[in-house]
Amino acid sequence: MVEISYTIQIKKHPGLNFNSDQYLASQIKNYIQQYDNQFYGPFATLCQSSGFGKTRACEALVNDNFYVVYCCLRKKSSSGFPPRSPAADFIQSNDSKEIMIRKFICYLNLFIENVQNASNENVPCNEFYREYFPNDQYLLELLDKKLEDTTNDSELGVYEGNNPLLFIFDEKSSLLEEKINGTNSYFILRKVLSKLAGNVFVLFLDLFMNLSEYYPKKEADRSGRICSLEKTLFEPIYLLPNWDLFVDYDLIKSMKETVTFENICRFGRVLWGSLMHTKLISDGKCKNVSDTNIYDFAISKLLGGRPWSSIVLDDNECIAASSCRIGTIKSKSTSTSQDLVAKNMAICTYVNTQNDIFEIEYSSEPVLAVASAYLINSFGYEKVMDSLVRSVESSIISLGDRGEIIYLLLNWDLFVDYDLTFENICRFCRVLWGSLMHTKLFSDGKCKNMSDDYIYNLAISKLLGGRPWSSIILDDKACLAASNCRIGTIKSKSTSTSQDLVAKNMAICTYVNTQNDIFEIEYSSEPVLAVSSAYLINSWGYEKVMVSFVKALNHLF
Repeated sequence: MVEISYTIQIKKHPGLNFNSDQYLASQIKNYIQQYDNQFYGPFATLCQSSGFGKTRACEALVNDNFYVVYCCLRKKSSSGFPPRSPAADFIQSNDSKEIMIRKFICYLNLFIENVQNASNENVPCNEFYREYFPNDQYLLELLDKKLEDTTNDSELGVYEGNNPLLFIFDEKSSLLEEKINGTNSYFILRKVLSKLAGNVFVLFLDLFMNLSEYYPKKEADRSGRICSLEKTLFEPIYLLPNWDLFVDYDLIKSMKETVTFENICRFGRVLWGSLMHTKLISDGKCKNVSDTNIYDFAISKLLGGRPWSSIVLDDNECIAASSCRIGTIKSKSTSTSQDLVAKNMAICTYVNTQNDIFEIEYSSEPVLAVASAYLINSFGYEKVMDSLVRSVESSIISLGDRGEIIYLLLNWDLFVDYDLTFENICRFCRVLWGSLMHTKLFSDGKCKNMSDDYIYNLAISKLLGGRPWSSIILDDKACLAASNCRIGTIKSKSTSTSQDLVAKNMAICTYVNTQNDIFEIEYSSEPVLAVSSAYLINSWGYEKVMVSFVKALNHLF
């Protein structure tokens, strides 16, 4: 089903009115325009955690008038999708450094020449892509023939067509694992790319494994020109507008329908929505894929791809599972944060390679929230807490977070019963929702008139500071609150704003230091508030919410 879902075209973001390939096209064109002698080469990295549609966004650039040359460098032993490209065997042959340089030049020049010819003949970009991919045997024959005429002294051609040429190397971490004469093939390729010129760019795709390997500090970089501060590298691209893309509010006629498994999967990263969409439109091809299979897949993703038949969680997995339930647990270690993105579904939200800043979030994804609840329940709260304490003692987690974490784990999900219905959705998170549903169920009919819509209306009213929402007009703080419940906590620079969000808009106070005027907040993963916020944002309008953010930035919120 994963392979079938990969063919589904990524939709435009309902609030932004553009999709990820259009956003990516703008970014790459901007990089091409910026490229001059101050940069080491025309290349950058697109990196984000699994399920964000990185590869699909890149391949879809053919629809934005890009000539795309795609090569997946996934390990031969991997069962992931898309599979390893046959051209990867040509590139990654464990030959000497000299032969590797020759092969890289051969690969680049083959397509520079062919794309130039296609551009001269006005061949459409998508037609060019279909000619070479997936026509793998034909491509290998062309490469072998081109190699005969290529030497280490061969110069790279200059592509001068009007439509940009984009080389894509997917799963680039495998290039870092290849050691050739003490250096890896990534740095060999990068040196070749420094000679690239014209209307061309190279994009490396990967999860974050170790960003210092991709963008090492200048004093440690293999390039003398970077070491001497003469050259710089393009910053990585990590944000794609691929959130809640498959949400269809026409399928949600009542509040209760928001928690059907079909609609639960439509929230969050594109992976879950595309899987459910595939299941529904596959004409029975995926009829054997159950809801449990999708949850098992989500749990496997949280565990870095390993099965979970025997639940033994390491410390990073405990951080990941807890973050999906109680809000992002920030790591003091950049390498730990990078591992959480690469292996445990954290989302990279900000990177500054010059200052070694790497920030992550676990945003509100109902599928991962429930999968994490199962993991924590199966492994045991006590073991999870022991693991988090170890992380504090080893300085992986800030000491100031320790009390917050223990409090939330002890006072969170008190009413949970692991069966996904609206009743049990209400049982997750703060005691208010669980006690309401518990009261309704055991009131001997006294609360029979308390509908599910009543609980959702109460949740929305709570988000709005107690006021009704029949006429949706959100102030800036309400916009912050609603967005926090969907995409993760947006920190305010203003202590008074943070205090107001706790007092009026359902934020959770996580740390207070009155001596130093520190007041920290979080919006943890609460399905009732997540769905209520989605309704608020949709009713108020994405564009108006974004305008509110701009105003908030101007006022230093």
